[in-house]
Amino acid sequence: MATIRQRNVKWQVQVRRQGMPTTSRTFVLKADAWKWSKQAEAEADRYGIVDRTILTKLTVSALFVRFRDEMCPSRKGGANDAIIINAFPRSELASKKLADLTSGDFSNYRDKRLTIVQPSTINRELGLLQRIFELAISEWKVPLSDNPIRTIFKPRNGPPRERRLAETEWKRIAKASNQSRNRLLMPLIKFALANSFPEKWFATCSCRVRQRIAGFHHAES
Repeated sequence: MATIRQRNVKWQVQVRRQGMPTTSRTFVLKADAWKWSKQAEAEADRYGIVDRTILTKLTVSALFVRFRDEMCPSRKGGANDAIIINAFPRSELASKKLADLTSGDFSNYRDKRLTIVQPSTINRELGLLQRIFELAISEWKVPLSDNPIRTIFKPRNGPPRERRLAETEWKRIAKASNQSRNRLLMPLIKFALANSFPEKWFATCSCRVRQRIAGFHHAES
């Protein structure tokens, strides 16, 4: 059974089963303690009590670094994911132990980030972090009771940006392109502008001049 008791200003939960080790966790809010106790009891009934000692040693940052090192090199878009992960150590959450982690921590992270970045940016970040936790639970067998990001509110994305290339900007681009030794650069730019191609597609472009073919690898519509 689960026991909840107050220790100083925090709430401690202990779950005991006969013949199994006791598992415990501490929370700031009693509501979080009560919720976790129900999840832990349900898991104990189904699987037996899980040893969560590793959660007291493993930090959020360590989990994300493992994803960056093991998963990003082989993932499409992994380079962009690595940029987000590399910036995460500056967050207060980076050094927090998984045993002390709650959904409220990521709600606070979201609110602070929204004072700096747009909703679409924080949604991309939260989407990546949520995938990392899902992988940690399902594949790495990190004994978390639940994904702490799955249930938090995601802000609505703002309206899409609408901006047209100014005439002076086009003149500067055309001048620089015509000065390039690559005679295909200017036609490619015109083609990209005519078809609203995103900038990142240029990094995947390959041309076969004689066949008059340009290819964009791994392009997304």
